[in-house]
Amino acid sequence: MLLWLVLFVLCGCAGVGITPISKQDAIDIHKPNAGKSGYVVYEPMVVVEVNKKEVCVEKDNADKCTKKETTCAAGTPFVLPDYSKTVFD
Repeated sequence: MLLWLVLFVLCGCAGVGITPISKQDAIDIHKPNAGKSGYVVYEPMVVVEVNKKEVCVEKDNADKCTKKETTCAAGTPFVLPDYSKTVFD
């Protein structure tokens, strides 16, 4: 029991330090031999895929489509990083 308590206390002290950087440092970090290291965090961007979709609007007695119509269909939204917007402060 004491071992679990010690492990819990030590793991609770682990963390990640975040230091804001300037816009120029964020640009320079991707250049070779820049002398900088770390991760650059970008603002999220919600993306929705929109496609043309053919939909059957009328069927005959044999359940075959007799009339189709083209409409727009939106997919499930997902999030990607917006590389034009770096999080600085």
